[in-house]
Amino acid sequence: MQSDFAERLRLTLERHPDAMPRNLELEILETVALADMEKAVQVLTHCRQFGVRFALDDFGTGYSSLTYFRSLPVDILKVDQSFVREMLDDPDDLGIVESVVKLAHAFNRQVIAEGVETLEHGAMLIHLGCPLVQGYGIARPMPAEKLPAWIGQWHKNAAWLTLDKRLPAREDLTLLVAAQSHRNWIDKIVEHLEHPEAEVSASMDSLHCRFGRWYRGSGTVRYGEFREFQAIDSQHERVHVLAAEMVNMAESGDTEIARRQIPELYQTRDALLKLIDALIEKVASSST
Repeated sequence: MQSDFAERLRLTLERHPDAMPRNLELEILETVALADMEKAVQVLTHCRQFGVRFALDDFGTGYSSLTYFRSLPVDILKVDQSFVREMLDDPDDLGIVESVVKLAHAFNRQVIAEGVETLEHGAMLIHLGCPLVQGYGIARPMPAEKLPAWIGQWHKNAAWLTLDKRLPAREDLTLLVAAQSHRNWIDKIVEHLEHPEAEVSASMDSLHCRFGRWYRGSGTVRYGEFREFQAIDSQHERVHVLAAEMVNMAESGDTEIARRQIPELYQTRDALLKLIDALIEKVASSST
């Protein structure tokens, strides 16, 4: 955002003629770019005139609007890692990532997901239309001399080459993530009962837990007409009632009594997951 940035960059590149400007990509933070939109557009436009490319980093964490995004002359949009890392557990984060990917496609921008640490993350992103990622799931930082050997190994890595065959239809990915978020919620409850020093960060209210928000939001929009979906509501409430009772017991000093109910908690959870599986089968049969 310095007034002479573009000119200094141009002069620097002229002193290094072997460095092609088109191979230089600069990252700018969303919040910085929007602090002075008019100036940011001027600087980016000037730099692009001599070939430098720009990526908008940490997208989704600031306060950007479609108007601002359309105005910025950037080539690449980077999805912030805070959304990517939780996308397999949180339907809301998955929805944010999918929306950013669609936004990038709509404006003909390349999109890259940050913070990809597992094959499962990579598989999900491919299904969302984002085949370009960065993160420890690809590789950790390495010295330049090790890069050729890594490239050779990368091309032989069959696990990554077959990722696009590992997940179901794209439209129903949020259903699988919603189920996983519920499993994680139960795990946190059990962890708290077995280790009272571990706080219960998840909501005990069935309306405000991650699964509950999904169920009454995008879940209802997509699956509300299915009888299998409607049956999930009461079972989800049973799980929450039992979990809340157990946590209250533990906090009142009856920890051992609460722990003895853990098998019952898992049974109610499994019953809910069976209903979700039934919905998945119904959706699959309806789409064929």
